[in-house]
Amino acid sequence: MVAAVDLVDVAVSLGIGEGTGRNSVLARALGRLVRFGVAEWRGDVLAVRRALAPLPARQLARASYSARKAHERIVEGRVLPRQ
Repeated sequence: MVAAVDLVDVAVSLGIGEGTGRNSVLARALGRLVRFGVAEWRGDVLAVRRALAPLPARQLARASYSARKAHERIVEGRVLPRQ
């Protein structure tokens, strides 16, 4: 499945401004997705995983309370992630 998105719209929707340049907050966030294996560049297309494994306990312990509770609900199947 391929979907085209406007990067300025994505950045504004995330509340990180309108910048899309090489050193923008959005570019750094996309870089982190690639670095952690959540996404990969395929030419000029960013392929993003639609499902991820549960977080290891070590990483979960560092997450905020609300993130831990959301993770727990998703892992227990009470909330299905958007597809």
